[in-house]
Amino acid sequence: MNIMTEFTNILTGAILPAFYLLYQLPLLLASGLLARRFRPHNWFEFFAVAGFLYVLFMTAVPAMLGAAGLLTAGSAFVAAWIAGAAVLAVERERPRLKLPPLRLSLPELALLALLCGFLGYQWRAYGYLSAIGTDAMIYHLYYPAVWIATGTVERLTQPGFVTSSYPCYGELIYAWQMVSAGTDFFAKNYQFFFLLLGVFAAISGALAVGFRRMSAIGAGLFVAFTGVVFRNATVANTDIVTGTFLLIGLVFLATGARRNRPGWFLLAGAGFGMAAGTKYLGLMLAPPALLAAGAAVWFLRPACRRNLLWCISAAAVTASPCFIANWVVAGNPFFPARIGIGEWVLFPNYLDLHAPAIGWSRRAWAFFVNADSNSLHLPNALLLLVFLAAALTGWIGTKRFGRRPFRVKAATVLGAIIVVLLAIQLRVYPSMTQPRQIIPLAMLAAVCGAVPLERLRRFRFFRSGRGMAAVIAALLYLASYRQLHYPTHGLAMLLHYAIGGAILFGFFRSRSRILRIGIAAGTAVFLLLDAGYRFGASQAIASSIRSQFVSPANEEVRQLLDQSATRLGLRIAYCGAYYYNFIGSEGGNTLLSIPVTASGKPDPWDYHSFEEMRIPGSYETWLERLRTAGADFLLVDLRTFPAPEPRIELDWANAHPEEFIRRFDADGLTLFELRRRP
Repeated sequence: MNIMTEFTNILTGAILPAFYLLYQLPLLLASGLLARRFRPHNWFEFFAVAGFLYVLFMTAVPAMLGAAGLLTAGSAFVAAWIAGAAVLAVERERPRLKLPPLRLSLPELALLALLCGFLGYQWRAYGYLSAIGTDAMIYHLYYPAVWIATGTVERLTQPGFVTSSYPCYGELIYAWQMVSAGTDFFAKNYQFFFLLLGVFAAISGALAVGFRRMSAIGAGLFVAFTGVVFRNATVANTDIVTGTFLLIGLVFLATGARRNRPGWFLLAGAGFGMAAGTKYLGLMLAPPALLAAGAAVWFLRPACRRNLLWCISAAAVTASPCFIANWVVAGNPFFPARIGIGEWVLFPNYLDLHAPAIGWSRRAWAFFVNADSNSLHLPNALLLLVFLAAALTGWIGTKRFGRRPFRVKAATVLGAIIVVLLAIQLRVYPSMTQPRQIIPLAMLAAVCGAVPLERLRRFRFFRSGRGMAAVIAALLYLASYRQLHYPTHGLAMLLHYAIGGAILFGFFRSRSRILRIGIAAGTAVFLLLDAGYRFGASQAIASSIRSQFVSPANEEVRQLLDQSATRLGLRIAYCGAYYYNFIGSEGGNTLLSIPVTASGKPDPWDYHSFEEMRIPGSYETWLERLRTAGADFLLVDLRTFPAPEPRIELDWANAHPEEFIRRFDADGLTLFELRRRP
């Protein structure tokens, strides 16, 4: 590729992020204006509040448009600018927010530059990859793609899965990112945004309860450098999203308790509600976290008791839409979960998943802590346990707990909440989940790192910013080296670190406002052109990347379907897990769920178990359903199809070549074309 071709790719690709920014700017403006209402005390608080408000907009806009059947690029653009204009009209008379200047020391700048290099390098590197990750293929990106294609937010039934009953706020956020860009380029790695938002929330919370800034920055960086956490940011999952919402709920509640301001309690409640509405793990963790933190506020800050009602109400209102919808269609707001004690069941309609919880046993340690790159590794787990122990023992040494500084009480309460939540998760959450489900609690435990950092200041050497920064850097390496091979990536990361450091130093140390504006504008333009170039480059290598990270057979079938596609797209009866991979290059294919049962009911709440969903009726009835649905192809992926008896469709199709033409068969993936009837 010559230099002129590269330059053309940069300019062409830059059009994408330019249009993308036109969608984001009104919501960012609205979020910044509304953040002033909460009177943040520093820039970390401002960015944490504004970032969370931006997320609320990202969730609400596609939800309302999708409910009205108007989730299109044009409608989203108009809705974003209407929302921005409405907030501007209301807030324009509000006095300008005057925050104290952020005078960062050189060690603090060095640590923040380390964060820029660490996250910036990974975000740029993974931007070249196509969307990967099984859950992203099943629903995190597939659902938004279908919603955008149809203009409607709706339940999508998938054989072998119960995803149609899952909380969907994460998918709404991805839908906004996809509809505003017209592609998944930003959505596929958008958890990096939530990781950065979690860093700001951790720093602002530590500062709000009384920790020194260096300790607070260290706590924020521990969140980002925890291996199992940042590893998950490379795929379009919702684990970091849920962890960030849970962290925001606790941080804003602590801030509200410190200042006794109702607005912070409302924000905290919204954070807990968003956690519950994003993932069932969040639903399991958010209520006990809110109740435990609320109980601490009730007893330790009696003046704030009235505001707790605002917090609980905001949480309930924010989370309820997902579960009310489940209640209406399935008769159980928490379907497929069984809610009851012993033989008594509150909601009779549930699925028997045959997936008992891990339990309070030694097996739990091996499940979550092992050598797999998507799990906690031993040094990182021990480090988090040290942080947690430090938080839990901070009150020791005084006769009365209530006489300790607010930061000590807040850290002790946070530590106790983490222990309670871990006990609940081990006892209740199904064992069929993956070790990455520890991410929300790992993020909370990382924030406890502010406690030992604060204690280190008792020693003269660590009172120096340089000494403390060296300790933090060493701990960050310990937390991250297993998931990021520094000998391979270290040089490129150092380059990003140096660039980030130069930008931060120039911005925060310059006394010239014009120079600061120039640095900010230059950085924005560079990121715009860089994102455009990476988008163009990622499109060029997308096929080879999918072959490497999914399978060559998968990519061959994808290309075969693209060659067969019509202007209206294809209708594919699909039995597998990689839904998003087969929606077509333009997203025009429709993936059908054709039940094999005699009843023909497609939805999981019409059955009592997965096995019942796969009791076959007659071949003739199933074939007629295929014809009625207008299926062009039948695609069966035995490697990923999770349903019991996964060969039913395959065996029927193989037994009837007069109706099914085999077009591809390799590596467990079989594609049939239905013969057209005269």
